[in-house]
Amino acid sequence: MKSILNRINEQRYLISSTLFGILFMFPIMRNAVQSISLMTFLGVSVLFYHKTFLVRIKDRKLWKIYGILTGFFWFSVLTFLWTTDKVFFFNELRPSIAIALVPFVILFFHPTLTQKRKQLAIILFLVSLIIYAFLWFFHHVEGISIYQEIIAKESPLRDESFIQQLIYFKDNSFKVWIGGVSERGYELLGKNSFFSHSNYISSYYLFGYILAIYTLIKSRKILYNVIAVIALLFSLLFLFYLASKLNVFLFVVFSFGIAFYLLKTTKFRLAFIALIIAIGIFNKSKIMTTYAEIKQWELIEKTDNNLDEKIFMDYKRTKIYTCALEKLRTNYWFGVGLGDIQNYLDDCLMTQNHNNPNFDVTIEYNSHSQFLHFALVGGILNFLLFLGFFIYLFYSSYLQKNKLLFIFTFLIFASCFFENYLSRIYGVLFFILFITMLPNWSLISTEESINKQ
Repeated sequence: MKSILNRINEQRYLISSTLFGILFMFPIMRNAVQSISLMTFLGVSVLFYHKTFLVRIKDRKLWKIYGILTGFFWFSVLTFLWTTDKVFFFNELRPSIAIALVPFVILFFHPTLTQKRKQLAIILFLVSLIIYAFLWFFHHVEGISIYQEIIAKESPLRDESFIQQLIYFKDNSFKVWIGGVSERGYELLGKNSFFSHSNYISSYYLFGYILAIYTLIKSRKILYNVIAVIALLFSLLFLFYLASKLNVFLFVVFSFGIAFYLLKTTKFRLAFIALIIAIGIFNKSKIMTTYAEIKQWELIEKTDNNLDEKIFMDYKRTKIYTCALEKLRTNYWFGVGLGDIQNYLDDCLMTQNHNNPNFDVTIEYNSHSQFLHFALVGGILNFLLFLGFFIYLFYSSYLQKNKLLFIFTFLIFASCFFENYLSRIYGVLFFILFITMLPNWSLISTEESINKQ
């Protein structure tokens, strides 16, 4: 009887953990598929492990962890009480609901994920990045082709060979030409570009680069290593082609850290540092030239192709940040509420830029900083809850000696200074899936219920 129950539990775990792993293929899922996959995993986990919940619900430590992980979300929900635009409140809340649901199921229902199931999730994410690369490429080929046919009156790129298409992309920068022209092509047909958020995509490939190296170090499976090598190549290619300044900088930082980690002895580490210094001295003139260019970058965004060539801090961000900080001076305790944040930013930006040709006041701009967003939504209290969330993850990664968790937390932490990662489903799933998968919850959660099922 006991063996039968064990077999049933193993089958249930296999099903639920596989469903969780499939969620990590979110980059290639459309919104409807994402929602169906997420709800299926949540529903199956609740159905299979409701007895586990009855045990874990009494664990105060788990409730404390859940509060730390989701406190900023629930405080944002609380702003419903003083927000005036209730409709916009629910529209803003919808993409981030997974922030509350996924940790709740993982902490209170689902058995602790084994290292084997975590590795499966990582591999599925790497596979999705490989597939995504091809989807991204052909999507942009089609967008450029539409632009060429309608505006430029040229022969479309889609009629060229695959090699010629690659050469075209190599010869034209994504930020200066490819991204803007492709997006314009789809706009001409009244369609949205599914691949337009390049900063999010760049973050996926930056962490894909880290996960590929991790897999090559940890895994002994040939198939996993082959996938990791392919994903590593695609990740490097996309990182530098998309040219997100923040992610390229983080790539350099992470690469230095990885090299330092792999070089086990002090002698090799000192030799590595000496090599970096020597390379810097050898390229001193080039580095100084680049620095001189950075100092001369203008704070005005280029309007042609809706792109931002050679900008350190563009004009739009400076105005958005100015508006956000002005409002915080008078609403620093409780903010303006989730439903009113966009109306305030729209009014402020329109007032400041109504005669500025470089600013399209008909477009809704978010705060372009997740930290500023939560500060505006719920004041200093919500800001501290969000900051405390990162402090907890950094501290947990230190206690568990969990390098992957530290790297991912640092990546999201840095990104949240310049993007509203948790205001779009692209960022929410990337964020919440990894911060629930990477920690070693076996150190903090009870397993009593597993043996009693």
